[in-house]
Amino acid sequence: MQLSHKSLLIPATLETTKGSIVAYRTDLPRIRTTEAPSLFNREAGIGAFVGSSVTSLAVGAIALAALGNVPMVMTAMIVGDLVGFVVGGIYGGNKGKARQQAELRDGRPVKEPSYWNSGIVNGLLLGGLVIEAVSLAVPVTQGLILAASLVGVTIGSFVRKGNMERDVETAIRQQEQERAVERVRA
Repeated sequence: MQLSHKSLLIPATLETTKGSIVAYRTDLPRIRTTEAPSLFNREAGIGAFVGSSVTSLAVGAIALAALGNVPMVMTAMIVGDLVGFVVGGIYGGNKGKARQQAELRDGRPVKEPSYWNSGIVNGLLLGGLVIEAVSLAVPVTQGLILAASLVGVTIGSFVRKGNMERDVETAIRQQEQERAVERVRA
């Protein structure tokens, strides 16, 4: 869906990607990346986490229904967790490497900075990990869990918005450099 910059007061295009709306800055060039594509990337971590979680739960449910023996179920869940971790990590790593290769070839689009971003999920996960570690040492109340989650979400959102703003600044510098080169050639 294309909207004019006058209706949004920002020069951006809203594009629907898999059910979500992301505002891309179409007035800026795609950011050129210089990092070498690698299997060790963000998607590898996500794939390993999802793979281990889903596989562990699925294998545990099947083993519980088939065996009914709790120690055997726990052993099956550990094996499922490890297999899911490796397979999910490899799958996610390959997907991430393909994304990195495409960004190296075509550049990365610049998104409009917003507090509503992927940092919310990262902050929630980090807050959950911190409160889980704290709960091992001391009893934790529901209020403390909620507070840790809100702090994590807020910090994650602010950090990601800062990264998005740096991307915009990088794209503006890159655009200025390209215009300077064009002026010299002309």
